Amino acid sequence: MRKSRLISPNAHLTRDKKWLEARYFGDNLSQSKIAELIPCSLRGIQRCFKALGIPSKPKHITYGDIKFNPMKGNKNGNWKGGKSKCFDCEKELDYKKPKEDEKLRCWNCFHIYNRGEKHQSWKPFEQRKGPVNVKIRNSQEYAEWRKSVLKRDKYSCQICHTKQKPIFAHHLDGFHAFPEKRLDLNNGITLCGYHHIDFHIVYGRGNNTKSQFEEYLETTTEMTY
Repeated sequence: MRKSRLISPNAHLTRDKKWLEARYFGDNLSQSKIAELIPCSLRGIQRCFKALGIPSKPKHITYGDIKFNPMKGNKNGNWKGGKSKCFDCEKELDYKKPKEDEKLRCWNCFHIYNRGEKHQSWKPFEQRKGPVNVKIRNSQEYAEWRKSVLKRDKYSCQICHTKQKPIFAHHLDGFHAFPEKRLDLNNGITLCGYHHIDFHIVYGRGNNTKSQFEEYLETTTEMTY
């Protein structure tokens, strides 16, 4: 090995294999720390290790007594006071902390609270999107019309007089073709499931009339259950 060019009182240590191994393996110092002890450059120490045949430790090896700060609970640097709690049932939540004046709720309490007019997407019936006919059929007025027709006919089919469900409030003049008669009590009649379906099979749907129903009464026979 050629003579070291280091201008240092400890330059001879770069040629002392036992001393380097004692510092490197015994004291568990890194090559950069050994370079600071001599002192010399890191590149110079690496050349000495290679020339003396001292193997390098894997990169995952740590040097010295390294202590990491505990990262749990209030010892964490990002600690903000623990988990949030549901505003209603006080159940611990696993998600974000509430903002100012924000009330967090668990899924059960959230769905219970956000019903009807309290829901952020709630709109009055008249402003809801969708086909007009569907909105009318789902309206309170239509439900009352149907109930009145069934009650007037004593919840029995006006052809076969059965009370077996399903029971339908049928429009004599069709719902689509005669919008002015949709909620007319005299335009409704109670039919059982069999005769209601059978009528629409014969005359179709959408443009039915009272005369078609009268014609159907003359041709149909009573259904026995």
